[in-house]
Amino acid sequence: MGIWSKSIFILIAVAVIKLSEFFFFQRLVNQLFGIPFTYAEEIVDITILLFILVPLMAVFLKQKHTLIQSARALKESEEKYRSLTEEAAAGVYIFQNNKIVYANSQMETISGYRKEKLYTTNFLEFIIPEDRPLISNSARKLLGGEASSLTSHYKIFHQKGYLVDIEVHSSATTFNGEPAIFGTVINITERKKAEAIMEKRAAYDALTSLANRQFFIEHLTEKIHKSKKLNQSFTVMFIDLDGFKLINDTFGHDLGDVLLQEVGERIKSTVRSQDVAARYGGDEFVILFPDITSKEHAAQAAKRLIEVLNEAYLVKGKTLSVGASVGISFFPSHGETAEELLKHADLAMYQSKKQGKNTYNFY
Repeated sequence: MGIWSKSIFILIAVAVIKLSEFFFFQRLVNQLFGIPFTYAEEIVDITILLFILVPLMAVFLKQKHTLIQSARALKESEEKYRSLTEEAAAGVYIFQNNKIVYANSQMETISGYRKEKLYTTNFLEFIIPEDRPLISNSARKLLGGEASSLTSHYKIFHQKGYLVDIEVHSSATTFNGEPAIFGTVINITERKKAEAIMEKRAAYDALTSLANRQFFIEHLTEKIHKSKKLNQSFTVMFIDLDGFKLINDTFGHDLGDVLLQEVGERIKSTVRSQDVAARYGGDEFVILFPDITSKEHAAQAAKRLIEVLNEAYLVKGKTLSVGASVGISFFPSHGETAEELLKHADLAMYQSKKQGKNTYNFY
């Protein structure tokens, strides 16, 4: 009860007592004991009370009307807000005391779970194990005042068992007078797939699915920086196909493209997971062997590659043969930049061409 309500209650009680005294008690005393009383005094007292009570009642009623209007406006605002969140394209949630206390219908769509399940299950169970420390750390920062808002990316388990990529925008707030986190969730699974495709296109050759020239040079440059710090060496191999131009000119580019795809598959079969093979351009290929440091091991790798590429190809009903001329350079002996290493491996490859092709040479 507010101070105005208490004041009015007291005044009304006093007025009731005064009226009771006027209409009942003083008359009873007069009849029993013959003690006189004056109407004038009592009327003055009651008038004074009314002068005090009436304005207070007016103020009270005005305040009550204002409070009713405010409550109605607040209710309408809450209903509009809830309507907006329910109709939002993004998931909306409120997190408090280690659980989700509010979720809109889009949260059900994104996760596949009903709201009741979201409210009664530890939220970490929806997150893949690798991302749980990340989301716990974000919650700690927001609730601890280290950050006012955060944007994060996680993977969650959909109710049907598959993974969903989500983008979460969260901020610190209060809910029912206690600290909480308000957040929106967007399903970015399709966007992630599109990004992965774009990244692959940017890094890999569309025809052979090997790394492309740009990716190889970037990776080689990074390897050079690391090897300088660790005082390590490695091998770069440059390969040019022997006889490919004649096949391409004779049978056409379509058949030539299929042949290049077969060559790419054979190169993949000869390299290890730590090696990086790329199509450098046309019928030229390059390979980075990060842990081959001796001529002996480099020669073994070159011989194996030439042997595999020399085997006959069956392309569109035609049996075809190509060879491989290989050039080899070593870091740091033959160069300390990507450009130098590739140039010297290329020169060594041309030396193999001069020696009758289908062989290898060191720079």
